[in-house]
Amino acid sequence: MASGSVAECLQQETTCPVCLQYFVEPMMLDCGHNICCACLARCWGAAETNVSCPQCRETFPQRHMRPNRHLANVTQLVKQLRTERPSGPGGEMGVCEKHREPLKLYCEQDQMPICVVCDRSREHRGHSVLPLEEAVEGFKVGPGRRTKGRAGGFPACRRENGEPDEQIQNRLDHLRRVKDLKKRRRAQGEQARAELLSLTQMEREKIVWEFEQLYHSLKEHEYRLLARLEELDLAIYNSINGAITQFSCNISHLSGLIAQLEEKQQQPTRELLQ
Repeated sequence: MASGSVAECLQQETTCPVCLQYFVEPMMLDCGHNICCACLARCWGAAETNVSCPQCRETFPQRHMRPNRHLANVTQLVKQLRTERPSGPGGEMGVCEKHREPLKLYCEQDQMPICVVCDRSREHRGHSVLPLEEAVEGFKVGPGRRTKGRAGGFPACRRENGEPDEQIQNRLDHLRRVKDLKKRRRAQGEQARAELLSLTQMEREKIVWEFEQLYHSLKEHEYRLLARLEELDLAIYNSINGAITQFSCNISHLSGLIAQLEEKQQQPTRELLQ
């Protein structure tokens, strides 16, 4: 494909079919077409149901769209190439500063446009390289149909000096801050867990010690009570045994007296008077 055709293809792929300008916040519809968010708002107005695609007129029962961040990044890259790099003959878009060749290819590893000489260089040897228009088309159809880039699926578009695009850099900075925050919170959680486990272990040892002390105290109290009961048993036995012995003596004595009286009762009266 000629350089002019590549430039024309890239411009078409990054142009909104409604406003005919570069995409601004492109939104992908269920039919696969991409429209600027503001253009959709103007086309749909306040309608919430039975809305249609401004390009193919396919009707949808309700509003359903999702941001196409990949296409937005590629649009930004194309705009940057057209504004910051001089155009060559025939509308050629973007020239490699190192080799002065058209930027016709896209390196997926380094995620930046390169020329055919860069592709053969040691710097990009073994890298996955696509035609630039194919890479743009891949970005346009959405993230689910191409390999995810760095930083959570957002392609890290690069500027002429190799620095990340500002939007992607902001995203990376945000993710790094979130990661650092999560790491600090994890460390705090681990410290809190260790402290709580230490407290529960101390409480466990305290409870065991208290119950051991209580057990020994109850055991000693049991021994004292049992000893007192044994002493009481012995006192009761001695006391009642002495009374029983006394009763037995009294009974024997009374039995002797009764026998004597019965014997005298049987004697004649004159013998009793003598």
